[in-house]
Amino acid sequence: STSQKAFVAVILRKVITTDAWEKCNEEQRNQSGCWEESVRIVHSFLLSLFQSEPEARVRHALCDVIKQVSALQEEWPELYPFLIAACRQNNAVCIEGLYLMGELAEDCEAVGASGGTDG
Repeated sequence: STSQKAFVAVILRKVITTDAWEKCNEEQRNQSGCWEESVRIVHSFLLSLFQSEPEARVRHALCDVIKQVSALQEEWPELYPFLIAACRQNNAVCIEGLYLMGELAEDCEAVGASGGTDG
């Protein structure tokens, strides 16, 4: 159901923390470049889910997951071209695409205001 899918996205966003991401990265690094491929798969999967999800509520929750992952993994060259394409669509995906672009821009402003540091 829509509620269940949105709930799973919210939980996923809460589980994807800096500590968890770094731990996965550390464990995967020991497995011959497996981390980069895993990240590519996660990125592709999230964008595919966003594009194909028919329910706005779930897409909105996926925006928060994508935002969280992009904050932890800055190397995501497909993200902005994907969002630009999403915003050009003549359907409801455009709304969440614009929302996500705004959220990502807000993150960039926060980084710029702090001088690019965490503290």
